Amino acid sequence: MISSVHTTVDATGAWDLLLIRRVPLCPKDLGGLRGVMVEAATAMDDIFECRAREA
Repeated sequence: MISSVHTTVDATGAWDLLLIRRVPLCPKDLGGLRGVMVEAATAMDDIFECRAREA
């Protein structure tokens, strides 16, 4: 169970907030959890791509 919410706006904070939002507190199976992790990682890649384009 995730007991803390990170409020930082850096990559780590965004990653934690994304996981807290997307992952249920009691995932019934690891397959579903792994799917959410992959989806979260893809979203993070998109965020970094946008920032790289803006720079």
